[in-house]
Amino acid sequence: MGEKKRGDGTRPFRCSEKCLGSVLGLLLLLYPGNVVVNGQSQWSGWIPSTVGVADDILDSKMVNADVGWIVGRASRLLQTTDGTNSWQVQSSGETGLVDWHGVSFPYYCFPNPNAAQPGALQQFCGAGTTGYIVGDFGIIRKTVDSGVTWQRQSSQLNGASFITFRAVHAVKNSADKVHVVGDQGTILRTTDGGATWIAALSRTTVTLFKVAFLNANVGFVVGAQGTLLKTTNGGTSWSLKTTGVGSKALHSIKAYSGLALNRDMVIAVGQGGTIISSGDQGESWSTHQSCTTRDLHDLEVEYFVFYGTFAPYNKPNAGWVVGARGTICTVTGDMLPGSSSTQWETRATSMGEAIYSASAFQDQS
Repeated sequence: MGEKKRGDGTRPFRCSEKCLGSVLGLLLLLYPGNVVVNGQSQWSGWIPSTVGVADDILDSKMVNADVGWIVGRASRLLQTTDGTNSWQVQSSGETGLVDWHGVSFPYYCFPNPNAAQPGALQQFCGAGTTGYIVGDFGIIRKTVDSGVTWQRQSSQLNGASFITFRAVHAVKNSADKVHVVGDQGTILRTTDGGATWIAALSRTTVTLFKVAFLNANVGFVVGAQGTLLKTTNGGTSWSLKTTGVGSKALHSIKAYSGLALNRDMVIAVGQGGTIISSGDQGESWSTHQSCTTRDLHDLEVEYFVFYGTFAPYNKPNAGWVVGARGTICTVTGDMLPGSSSTQWETRATSMGEAIYSASAFQDQS
């Protein structure tokens, strides 16, 4: 079967393994269709199970090793409470059909008072009960009870009903600071949990695909035609950054703060196998030697701090990129700009269609 175009739907996958002793890594890969596949080992032993709906799935968010949501076409909103083995249909509250494109729950991280102990984690992270979904017609919905009910938010954006929101990001340690991006260069933010939404000047009219924040102030947006935007004031204003990718679309971006040697890292992927990273909060960018020339649609990294080091250091399969024709690549090395230790390796799969999203949750086991 030929590859579907970006946004035509996804099929979720799960791969679960023990990571660095006391940390559990849960990887969820989204693939066209409506079948869940649970991974028994790194890249073999995939066992399919049905989601139970016929509509395509477009995005997901795991809030811990067991609980998560998937969203998709025709108002589909489903929750798992057993690590993606089964899914239950939930109601978003919309009476008409809406294609949901994005879902986000903020992480809350707290220092570990016993961090100095051998083998101890530097911090503990988990998600709260507040989350957001976005989609067609400029619709934003919010839950404050872990998805039992969802309330529509007014974006206060002129012409919002003609715009599709593509992604939503709730800033770490805050359920009130949320950013939404979408068609026509649209960027929205709220600092009061959605009571009011403010449109930002994006300096572009291209479609924006993803948004990510290092902290409450520093954030990034990527989109078509090689667009990469940065803010240093919490989304009040945005500036275009030069990355060296030319007009190649950037499909996804992830930002990881306080990592090895107290360094931040931002990674983006996109068209033609593009992988770029920045170790100076997006001021300069380095191009990685990619594992593929196929389009890459998303990435994920084990971002926890263990013994004061970033997980990918000398650890295989601690980061993933996914993309066209079933492409999955894993990384060994630190992924920091200019590092000679970074090596991306293609993983063989039997899937021939695009994989559009990857998400991981780490929790103390």
